[in-house]
Amino acid sequence: MEKIFFNQFHLIVRWAILFALVTMLGACATNKSKSVDLGNGQSVNIGFPPESSGFYAIVENTGNQWIINKISSSTLKRTKDSQEVLFVNHSFNYVSPAFTSRGGFIDKEAGAGTDYFVCYVIPIDDQNKGYSPCGKTELAMAATVDTIAANVIGTAITFGLGALAAHSKKMVNRNMVSKILKETDLLTGVRAFAEYPNKLKARHADVIKTAKWDVKLTDKSGFYTGNIDFPSLIQKSGFTPRQSLDVNGNGNEFKIALESRFKNESLHYKVPLSCPDNPKHKSFNLHFSKCPKVIDASPPRKPVSVGVIVKSKDFSDIYPAFSGKDRNISLDFDGSNIRITNNINKYINVLSTTVYYNNVVETSEDKSRNNLLGSIPPQAFTEEKISSLSFLFKSPIKGLANYPEITMAKAKSKTIKFGFAIRYQIGESQQYESFFQTKKYRLADVLLANNR
Repeated sequence: MEKIFFNQFHLIVRWAILFALVTMLGACATNKSKSVDLGNGQSVNIGFPPESSGFYAIVENTGNQWIINKISSSTLKRTKDSQEVLFVNHSFNYVSPAFTSRGGFIDKEAGAGTDYFVCYVIPIDDQNKGYSPCGKTELAMAATVDTIAANVIGTAITFGLGALAAHSKKMVNRNMVSKILKETDLLTGVRAFAEYPNKLKARHADVIKTAKWDVKLTDKSGFYTGNIDFPSLIQKSGFTPRQSLDVNGNGNEFKIALESRFKNESLHYKVPLSCPDNPKHKSFNLHFSKCPKVIDASPPRKPVSVGVIVKSKDFSDIYPAFSGKDRNISLDFDGSNIRITNNINKYINVLSTTVYYNNVVETSEDKSRNNLLGSIPPQAFTEEKISSLSFLFKSPIKGLANYPEITMAKAKSKTIKFGFAIRYQIGESQQYESFFQTKKYRLADVLLANNR
């Protein structure tokens, strides 16, 4: 019985020491983001892991200083042990080593949950696989209390906890990351890399905007009035900002080199172009019969020849202007507003309004919705916008009022029948009066009147 108790007590003590040791090792080890002063009023947060998107840089220790080898918008891999890979976020205020996992049998890269790296003793042949805080790197260091814990581990072995000695804990070496940032001026280089694609896009747009365009236009629609900036429809093609750029220096040198290259290229720059297939613009249906492949910005700049065909135009909400009257009232419609005028010296009570569009008829008798209905004083009028009468000018009339891809040749062969009917009473009379008129219009005339 005493032996069983002793074994249980021994087990409890072993686990207590294990718990205390793990707590000690993790107490000061953290990869959480912390602000580091870089001097000159500049600070940056350093931690682990990298954010979901940003920039990557390969930096190299040449023996006497750190330099930047490459900057990229996608992940990078180092090719030798003297190199390290750093991540910089889009706001340029967070930097992290860009460690990659080497597999669970080599190390465990704990994130925000435990905030340290757990490294395992592994065969020598496996030590340098991948890019790990547990391999050859200057960007990870022993957790703060590891030196103290070494003695504790020795004691732990005595209690049968030798397995624990096969573990070590590491954390981001912020001092080394800060040193690299200062020596390389990495943030300046990354900012220059991030801005370069936008400068290229702006230059492309400026070259197109300032080009001497020679536009040869063919209007097959019959409705073109000269209000389209055709060159604005031509697109830049083949422009993909480089995903990475070699540096081999510090960030400020890289920035100066980029600015110099940009300035020199601007004088002899060519912008590849492409024309959209059958674009629509300002209701016109277009086709580029001749599309320039490139604009050469080299002086003297030559005219850029473009061929454009205006194939047709899309018209919508087309209603002919209308005027009609009987012996009591008159009705006027300008395509947007309806006016009913009482031309006699007695009150007129409008009971319903009807619209005719070709063979479609729509009637409204609802006074709560139709302000045209009701009493009109002598020698006065009532008026309403067509936009307020959507229940009257609705489908299928609205569909008939749309003319997609129409040309003048087609329009000349079509006609529209359009008009109104009004049912009303005069004064106290119980007798109904009717106004009814429709007219036939050439579609070409109506479209020209609405060609804006």
